[in-house]
This record gives sequence, structure tokens and C-alpha cells, in this order.
Amino acid sequence: MAGLEESRSRREELYIEFHKHPELSLQEEWTSQKIVDKLDEFGIENHRVGWWLSSKTVAMRGDIDALPVPEHSGKEYASKGKPRVWTRFPHHERAHCAEAVQ
Repeated sequence: MAGLEESRSRREELYIEFHKHPELSLQEEWTSQKIVDKLDEFGIENHRVGWWLSSKTVAMRGDIDALPVPEHSGKEYASKGKPRVWTRFPHHERAHCAEAVQ
């Protein structure tokens, strides 16, 4: 895996992609698949499971849901389509979602 400076532009691209496609809680199909695709791309074994399993599990957690409100940021990468915005958490926490798949 690349160092932080080396991977900065890729992380920024992911941040923008996630921001353009916000999904509400328990409806994060596109976002979840994007994360799985990136983990696969980097050769990181992953399994999509629920929290109901009784076996031992090591998990990586990140909040990926959006709020059902219109976005008025004016950003080029503002949310498209339905009135949703990925702003529930401060910038640094949203960025961690992009970093997690790097």
C-alpha cells in the first residue's frame, strides 16, 4: 500500500465519489460495493457479514450513511439526484472512510 502522501489524490477521488453518491442508513448498497471493490483491488481479504454472527471477527468500521436533506454546498462534486447529503460527520471522519479503503 502506498504512503499517505503517495495516495492523497486517490483518497481525494474516493472522497469526492462518496460525496456525489450519498446513501441513507441501511441503504448503502453502492457505497458498500465501492469499498469492497477497493479492498479487492488492493488484495485485502474481506467478507460482508452482519453483526449477528457468533464467530470471532475482526472488523473495520466506518460510517457511510447520509442525511435526507438537500445539499447547497455549491461544490462541483455536490450530491446528485435525490436530496441527500453526506455531512453527518465532520470532514475528518468522512475522509477516514476514503482512507480506510486505501
